[in-house]
Amino acid sequence: MELRNYVTNEIIFSADVDTVKELVRMAIVANLDLGGVDLPVVDLRDVNLSDVRLNVANLFGANLSQVDLSGAELGWADLRCAGLRGANLCNVNLSMADLRAAILNEADLSGADLSCARLIGADLSKADLRGANLKWSDLRGANLTGADLRGANLFGAKLIGANLNEAELSEANLSEVDLRGACLIQAKMNGADLTNADLRGADLTDVKPNETNLNEAILGDTDLLHPSEETGGFVASDDDRVHPAEATQAPKHSLGD
Repeated sequence: MELRNYVTNEIIFSADVDTVKELVRMAIVANLDLGGVDLPVVDLRDVNLSDVRLNVANLFGANLSQVDLSGAELGWADLRCAGLRGANLCNVNLSMADLRAAILNEADLSGADLSCARLIGADLSKADLRGANLKWSDLRGANLTGADLRGANLFGAKLIGANLNEAELSEANLSEVDLRGACLIQAKMNGADLTNADLRGADLTDVKPNETNLNEAILGDTDLLHPSEETGGFVASDDDRVHPAEATQAPKHSLGD
């Protein structure tokens, strides 16, 4: 395996996988900057990467499940298709990072900076995103089922066709967010800022209207929803409901976009 600089393609070190992993450990202990390293499809599950500097690194398809990356610097990093299930990403810098199709379910991303990150098709189900910065991030088609986004900043984020069923969005900043065709069944949005949020074609079934201020949101046909006497949440008649698949959505994109 070759350890390369992702930017210059220069070979830094060439050895077997275990030796390269040991080199990474030594670099971390020595507090060296690993920015720009080329480590695609590497298995680093047994490496402690807390506070490591990996800006602009290539970690495409890397296995980082359950890894401690708290406080790490991963700005502009390539993490497409990476496995980060249950990883500790608390307070990590992932601004401008490419996380398309990454697996982040049950990961701790509380306080993380994901501003302008590309998360198209990523799995963030049951992830902890409390207080995270997701400003201008691209979450089209992402799975955020049961995710905790309390107090998160999603200003201007793209969530077209995203699955936010049972997500916790209380006190989140959802202003200017594009939620066209998104699924928000039983989502909790009390205290959330939905100013100019685009909810056309979104499924708000069982979202509590008395806890959700939609006065400043763009609703389109979604404003035909009405509170259910049975559950107290929004429902729509069969004639009124707009299915997410029928809503205006961006075309499907490949990882090369």
